[in-house]
Amino acid sequence: MIIPIHKIFKINFKIFLLVITLCVVGFVMLYSAGETYCGGFCTTQVGSWTPYLNTQIGKFAIGFIAMFVVTLVPITFWRIASYPIYIIALILLVFVFVVGEVGKLGEAQRWINIAGIIIQPAEFLRVALVLALAKYFSSDLFENRSTVWLVPSLLVIIPLIFILKQPDLGTAMLCSGLLVAFLFVSGLSSRFFVRTFAVLLVAVPFIWLFGLHQYQRDRILVFFNPAFDTSGVGYHIIQSEIAIGNGGLNGMGFLQGTQAHLQFLPEIHTDFIFSLILEEFGFIGGCIVIALFALLITILFKLSRQINNPFSALVIFGVAVNLFLSAFLNMGMALGFFPVVGKPLPFISFGGSSLIATMIAIGLVQSALLYRHKSM
Repeated sequence: MIIPIHKIFKINFKIFLLVITLCVVGFVMLYSAGETYCGGFCTTQVGSWTPYLNTQIGKFAIGFIAMFVVTLVPITFWRIASYPIYIIALILLVFVFVVGEVGKLGEAQRWINIAGIIIQPAEFLRVALVLALAKYFSSDLFENRSTVWLVPSLLVIIPLIFILKQPDLGTAMLCSGLLVAFLFVSGLSSRFFVRTFAVLLVAVPFIWLFGLHQYQRDRILVFFNPAFDTSGVGYHIIQSEIAIGNGGLNGMGFLQGTQAHLQFLPEIHTDFIFSLILEEFGFIGGCIVIALFALLITILFKLSRQINNPFSALVIFGVAVNLFLSAFLNMGMALGFFPVVGKPLPFISFGGSSLIATMIAIGLVQSALLYRHKSM
């Protein structure tokens, strides 16, 4: 397979510039969230290149290269490799339970160390799911309308079992949302969704009792009543709301956020980086970030409707859905609209696996656009 390098100049530059802009926003906010570690103690140093920013720039470089490599490979290859990629991602997900590393709070086992590189397989599985679902819904198997929901449901439910076991409720929610989106555009009747919703309602008590860990149940209770545990799981939400209130319309100014830099608000570099944006740049700054995401996602949805190739169109659609759900969930957590489930803000939050996987997904979009006229 010969990769035509000259095609790199024919990429969609609107998408490219929006992605780079969001990454730059992330660099700026990670600089603000920077900390210095000394003598075993963590003390805030307002504005620092370490340890967040320099690490994120390194991951960005890897993601940037991966994005362009994926872009140059014809989308026909990615269609052929869809199921093998899904299987590899699933194996890595299972591998987490063999040699996985536990998070700093001891609550989750989501990472594996490969040759000194720590990755979170669940982030890459979400990209693999887009490919697998796109291939199924664009294949001849999809013609059997009576069981149109069965195979894609299995493609999601199988990894979902391992994801919930880690546990990672946030990724489980995102994968479930992706499945619903694909089933919705497949043309299933409204009766199917009504019946499914009814089944889920019946299953809620069992999921609550047997499917969730205690700390996950506590987070959901705090969502409905932040005063449930003000010094524990409710602390994050309360401090986030205070930070957002401090920001007001124009914000407190870059590097001037009190809740963040006085260490009242935890996880300002990951889960609550949007709260940091709102505290330092206010409602206006938050709206600008939302507008950037909205513009990128809108462009992707429009492009998915303009491409005649079913697989390419569904890949772009799946990437758009993934971005929308991820951004919506993270921002909703910061604003108190959703329980805290620990998902990063795409392109902006600290996290190598999330950034690299998302840039690979953008590479798939560019590949689909570059080779849109190539027969499958």
